[in-house]
Amino acid sequence: MDVASLVYFHADHFEPWRSIGEIAAVGPEIVDAIGDFCRVTERIDFARRLTLFYKPHLNYALRMGGDLIRADPRDLVGFLPRTEREERFGREAMREIASSAHNTQIHIHHEYYTGTTAHTDADAVAWFAGPLGRALDPQRLQLAIRLNREIVARETGRGATRWFFVHGHWALNGSDDTSCTITDEIDILLRNGCRGDFTFPAGRKHVNPRINVPYLCRPFDAPKGYDCPEAEPEIALGNAAAAASKFFIWASPASSLQCSLDYLSPASRRQIENTEKAARELIDNGYVAARRLFIKTHAHSMHPYYFEHARTAVFPHQYPPTQTLLSVIFEAAARAGLDVQLLTVPEVYDLLVSAETKPDLDLVATYLKAGNAAELGQSIRSHRQFGFWSRLKLPWRNWAADPDKSGRR
Repeated sequence: MDVASLVYFHADHFEPWRSIGEIAAVGPEIVDAIGDFCRVTERIDFARRLTLFYKPHLNYALRMGGDLIRADPRDLVGFLPRTEREERFGREAMREIASSAHNTQIHIHHEYYTGTTAHTDADAVAWFAGPLGRALDPQRLQLAIRLNREIVARETGRGATRWFFVHGHWALNGSDDTSCTITDEIDILLRNGCRGDFTFPAGRKHVNPRINVPYLCRPFDAPKGYDCPEAEPEIALGNAAAAASKFFIWASPASSLQCSLDYLSPASRRQIENTEKAARELIDNGYVAARRLFIKTHAHSMHPYYFEHARTAVFPHQYPPTQTLLSVIFEAAARAGLDVQLLTVPEVYDLLVSAETKPDLDLVATYLKAGNAAELGQSIRSHRQFGFWSRLKLPWRNWAADPDKSGRR
């Protein structure tokens, strides 16, 4: 590969405030679990600077009355004001995150307070089937964005004018009506300071864009509008001018399975534990640009399942086969003379859009016009035949435990 550096970054669906067995969703046990996460990841070199797409604890209800925060006085759905307990435990836990090297961004699940097919409660079904319920979805989402950002700022002590997003259940811009039917969602995100989305590759394949390079697009009011020619997609690399007004979408040839570190999924566990196959696929399906190889992983590090079946949670980056997998990749890169960069999502975005050269690539003609899929597939297969791992077999060192000569761990 004609690359001089390897860029690794991780986008975590960070949802700590959930009940675990008999443990309440908000309480000292969850605070301790977040503290454990910080201490564990601090000891692993490639896990110290993760991007945590954080879902704060924000409850909602469907009822009349003046005690809810509503997007519209006529709305039956509103958000509950945060309690002193929620504020106290939230600050206690997330200030520890803020004092670490991790980066915090926004993760929102809105499938139960907007009009989707996920509703089973009769009153909710009736409300969202009526003339107002779904019509108020955009205002309600905008309110949720504001409230979530305010909570993050209070809990972490950090505010940001620009931010990045991961969609709950991957259903960005109405791409899956079980979780989202808001077809102008990207427009709402962009107007509220969000510069881009790092949802993909998704566990639900049908929501993935056909474009498989990071790109910029305009909001297009349609289901999965980011995957339409009308969104005027253009490559993100070296395209700071377009980045000033367009929305960024991370995309690459890699699949969700190849990027996932959620080892409690049997499929992911089989993938991770087959070190050479998993390493090959992450490398061969990474994004290569400006002599850099970009590799992204994702996980749900605070999922209750990690706590329910172990005396002490073993977080995804801590799982021994994951440490082996990433150590093999980083060691091979180091032996090949590549600079290894462990970056956060905002740093990856800045690195891409500020590149010196913008490729001359028509994304609509290459990816979105009929008849190109077979040719593109053949190109990808040809690339894999001559992939990095077919030429290079190297020993490895466990980067999670063994410092190199510079003192890094």
